[in-house]
Amino acid sequence: METIRAHRLAARDAARRPWPVVFAWAYFIWTGNISTIWPLFGVGNQLLAVVALAVATTVVINIGRTKYAWITFAPLCFISVTTLTAGYLNITTNYWPMATGSDPALQVQGYVNSICTAVMLVCVVIILITTSLRSLKVITGRMPAMTTVGSGGAGLAMLKTLSIAIVISGVMSMPITAEQTWTGKISDSACNAKHQEAAENEGVMPDKECTEACVRGGSLYALIADGKVFQIANQKNADLVAQAGQRVKVTGELKDKTITISKIERVAE
Repeated sequence: METIRAHRLAARDAARRPWPVVFAWAYFIWTGNISTIWPLFGVGNQLLAVVALAVATTVVINIGRTKYAWITFAPLCFISVTTLTAGYLNITTNYWPMATGSDPALQVQGYVNSICTAVMLVCVVIILITTSLRSLKVITGRMPAMTTVGSGGAGLAMLKTLSIAIVISGVMSMPITAEQTWTGKISDSACNAKHQEAAENEGVMPDKECTEACVRGGSLYALIADGKVFQIANQKNADLVAQAGQRVKVTGELKDKTITISKIERVAE
């Protein structure tokens, strides 16, 4: 009893002193921007939904309601596959290239984000394996299912846990959007990162003039940042005309490689 009480007191004291968590998030924000941190939030958000659905499925099976387990098992399979795959791709295509790149300012951030993402993925895989083994024991009869025994029974307690898990999984599975920041150049969909000659042997036009000419010809504005081409949703943004061909800092929301811009600022070359 004393040991349990000591653990409860320690947990309560930790909750009253949130500064370690505050400093941890401050480090992430101070060493980077939301465009690199937000994928980590997204993976963590969906992995929490995976955990909630895994717990819910296990609870349903353990209270002897196996025929209803598909209700939580089906979305669990979908979210597990997509999120674990996304987490792996997040490390291999986003964070690890930063860690092994030539920019020293991004290396530490890349290593930290890679490690944090990997730790979350490993923990969730362990939870999935543990809950699967427990459920298999009940299904195969190697472990008896629990039943509800009155209002204070263990089965009722597990039903309450199931309800909470389902609510959490629903909330955590909701898509989350947030503004991100990119630094790059305003170009057009025809030339993208490389402007072509206006005519044979006349040389390449300046970026600004080429972008303006291509847009007049029917092309759309685009942002070239980190070697990637991003489409721009709000083409009528007045700042696009003023910043055409210029190096800028763009703030907005990203969806399917298309940015809805909220702010554009000129950046010194």
